[in-house]
Amino acid sequence: MTENELEKCPNCSVAPGQPHLADCDIERCSICGAQAVSCNHKGDKGFQRWTGIYPGEMECLYLGFQTPAGMPDLNRLYATGLYRIFFIRPE
Repeated sequence: MTENELEKCPNCSVAPGQPHLADCDIERCSICGAQAVSCNHKGDKGFQRWTGIYPGEMECLYLGFQTPAGMPDLNRLYATGLYRIFFIRPE
């Protein structure tokens, strides 16, 4: 794999651009932003496609939310509430 290749979803193995399969624990809910498998919403499957990048990683890097080791700090993304602008489908 080269640096610019997008990977399949590590949980449900769909290719980038495809909707996640049922019960995928990486898929985000487009209504609340939580893991779709653990919420009761019926989110918009068209919005919840696998991009090839774990949800929130690029957003963290863009916002400067990194751990001391330079890894994306997903906890900070959620703690600030900014995940909502990336994971929740606009009305």
